[in-house]
Amino acid sequence: MLVALQKSGAMALRADIVIESPDQRRILVVECRRAQATSSEQAMRWRRNFVAHGLDSEVPYFLLALPTGLFLWRANANITALPDFSAPATDVLKRYLGLIADQPGGPLEESLEIAFSSWLSDLAHGVRQPDAHSEAEQMLVSSGLLEIMRGGTVRTQVAS
Repeated sequence: MLVALQKSGAMALRADIVIESPDQRRILVVECRRAQATSSEQAMRWRRNFVAHGLDSEVPYFLLALPTGLFLWRANANITALPDFSAPATDVLKRYLGLIADQPGGPLEESLEIAFSSWLSDLAHGVRQPDAHSEAEQMLVSSGLLEIMRGGTVRTQVAS
């Protein structure tokens, strides 16, 4: 959950998941929400709110991760831009959460964070190769994100 924190007189933000390249540059910020939004327009409104509250738009990629879908933007997208890429989140959640993925109301945000951070970490560290049948994993490939996150560090609850 993106949360504003008081840090030495200025506001800092805490992101659910951040991926840094091997040279410690932030390449992806991920926000996990339990919302059941499924449209690109709804996702754009979520992102617009994050930007209004201090999301660093210079990070090369931003991913909104919901139980129903994944919405990915490249850096410097206009505040009202629709996602550059989107994919269902179902296969990721089923792989990493099993039956919890199907619970009424969807998994809790903490479970989403664990599932999505584990998924991204496995792919970043080459634990497994992207599944050709997974729209979510092919989204990472076609966006160019997978290539730049290889060997990177996946961290959770990171203050900006």
